[in-house]
Amino acid sequence: MRTRRYRADDASRFHDLRHPARGLERSRFAWPGLELQVASQDIRRSTDWRIRSPRHVLIVHLGGRMDRLETELEGHGGSFGPATPGEVWSVPAGRPYFSHARGGVIRFAELSIPATDSRPIVPVAGFRDQVLYDTTLRLAGLAAAGDDASAMEADRLAREVLGHVLKAYAPGPSGRRGAECKGPVLSSDRARALRAFLAENLASRISLGLLADLAGMTTHQLLVAFRQSFGMTPAQYLIAQRLRRAQWLLLHTRREITEIALESGFSSHSHLTYAFTRRLGYPPREFRGRFA
Repeated sequence: MRTRRYRADDASRFHDLRHPARGLERSRFAWPGLELQVASQDIRRSTDWRIRSPRHVLIVHLGGRMDRLETELEGHGGSFGPATPGEVWSVPAGRPYFSHARGGVIRFAELSIPATDSRPIVPVAGFRDQVLYDTTLRLAGLAAAGDDASAMEADRLAREVLGHVLKAYAPGPSGRRGAECKGPVLSSDRARALRAFLAENLASRISLGLLADLAGMTTHQLLVAFRQSFGMTPAQYLIAQRLRRAQWLLLHTRREITEIALESGFSSHSHLTYAFTRRLGYPPREFRGRFA
């Protein structure tokens, strides 16, 4: 196992296409079947990233201030809204990924896995994976330590990370999304328009009929097409985006939780706390104390 700093001739998949990388530091580690890169980058100027790799790639946001993020995963929904620690974007081998971001200094990890027919993964955008976040941080720390005991523990943990990814991001009932379905589909433009509309109206009351009208579909057609593009129902997506917004406000403002709840589209402090605890496993106040 080796670690090294990023070099310009590495042709990084995270290359900033609009400006030279500012403050980019990168460490790289490798085990059988898994590569891990941990990087920090200054994104105070608007920054674009593109990925199209022969390997499966998962990006884990580890921390830092991000004020804007829009991603596109070859028509599979993408995401709209800044990342918070623990959120994951998965890019199956050969699929194009694009993102546009702005904020401060961020830290992220890239996990890379060889693609084979027996190791498919599904595209996921902005999904919070506490297990992957925790194990990636620990794996990076062990790999950087350099002593023999840490190296042995890193070898074990790398196999655990690989197993988690191949199980949690696999197609089918045990993974994040089921098999691709046939029927009506959302074009990339319409999916992007729905993402933007929902992001701008999280605090408003939104109906299925309104979303169907925006997509130019019946409600039944929208339900089928939305699940195929976003991997979840419109209601599930709306709750997920409201929780993402609440997380960002908890981390980057000092507003009261009741105010954050209302701004994020929840009806009350208790409504946010219930949804937050059910999804993340702990209440908003604990999240703020842990990650802010």
